[in-house]
Order: sequence, then C-alpha cells, then structure tokens
Amino acid sequence: RPSTELVVHEANRPRWGGLRPDDLLLGLALRRARLLFHTDTERRQLEREFHLRVRRHALVEHTVHLGGREPVRRSEARAVLAIPEHITLFVSPGFLHPDKGFERAVEAFGRLTSSPAPVPGHLEPSDRRLVVVGSVRDRTMENLAYVGRLRDLCERTPGVTFLDSYLDDEDFDRWIAAADRLVLPYRRSWSSGVLARARAIGTPVIVAATGGLPEQTGPEDRVFETDEELARLLHDAAGDRAGAAP
Repeated sequence: RPSTELVVHEANRPRWGGLRPDDLLLGLALRRARLLFHTDTERRQLEREFHLRVRRHALVEHTVHLGGREPVRRSEARAVLAIPEHITLFVSPGFLHPDKGFERAVEAFGRLTSSPAPVPGHLEPSDRRLVVVGSVRDRTMENLAYVGRLRDLCERTPGVTFLDSYLDDEDFDRWIAAADRLVLPYRRSWSSGVLARARAIGTPVIVAATGGLPEQTGPEDRVFETDEELARLLHDAAGDRAGAAP
C-alpha cells in the first residue's frame, strides 16, 4: 500500500540473492512505502542490499525516552553498583552475540592495563575497570559459543568483569550512568538503541564506525575504525580522568 510508512531501524541482509519469498515480499513493500531512516548511510545500505531505489523517504533522529524518569546521576548509580568514585569505568552493555564485538573492547583494555606508565598522571592499572554486561537473547549454538569465548577472555584479562545477566531498563540505565565511557565495539550494526540511550543519559560513547552509527553520535562521542584506534581512545579517556583527579 503506497500509504504505508515504515521506520527502518535495522534490516537483515536478504538471503539467496534476495530471491527468498519473504525477502521478495519485503522488497515490494519497501519499494511502495514511505521509509523513515535514522541516517542516510542506512538508506544507501538498504538500497544496495535489496537492489532497489528508495523514492520516498525522510530522516528521523534516533531518540530514546526514559519512560518519564529523570536520568540517574553517576554518583547514585555507582553507589548502587558498588563502584568507587575514583575508578575509571568503561562499560560494554547489551545482548551478547558475535556482531557486538565485545572481545575487541576486552583486548584493547588489556593492552591499556599491560602498558608501562599507561596514562598521564600515572593512574594505577587497578584504578581502571571494564565491565561487559548483558545476556543472550537468541540461544543459538553460535551465540552460546561466543559467550563462552568472551567469558574466558574476560577472566584472563586483569581489570575486566564479565556479568552474564539480563538487565531491565532501570539496571541498564545505572550501568550507562556509572560509566566514564560506554564502549560499543560493534562489528556490524545499523542503529544502536544503546547509543541513543547513552546520549539521553549523558554518558560519552566510544563507538565503532559501522552502519549508520557515526551519524548518530554526539559532540562528546568518539568513533574508531581499527582496534589500534580503539586502544588509543581508551588510553586517552583514562588519561583525561587521571588529569582531572585531585
């Protein structure tokens, strides 16, 4: 129906070259409807993957509403989560599967804590932590194997905590608010509700340059393309916190 309006938050790649019956039907709908995207990158990607031209579209900001609640303050969140104020805290939250790339954050953080004189101000490695927190939504063999590898890597990396736990909205917001930086090292993504939620709460984000994520960042956020850039951004963030310490 040409009067249909669709918000394209995330689109799976068509399979069998787009010839599966469900993908063919979806392609017909996409050609007729008015489509709303969060970024122009996502529009171009959909056109490329579904071999179509979007004729009617608009861009809408990806926003998250906190259900009428005031954003939790960092001091309050840290008190509930038992995180001392002097700790530089990085948090990677969300559902666990390979596309999230959380192991990239763990490996980059491991390089940070193992380097001599790691940051200006000589912040001790024990004063920096990375918490990977989330749960498996789709319990496939691939996702469960990924979680096993991720847990092992976290346990081998000093300063990293792995919490395999489902978070309701209130707990999710606490971890975001408690963090000095949220780290989203995604390997594949279109849009990120976590990124939008962090912007609503006011926590800066270090995010991978994938999909439309770079276009959804704010002035305090940082984008990286390589693992080396991610390690440098963690280094810089820890240094900023050390320089601000009394």
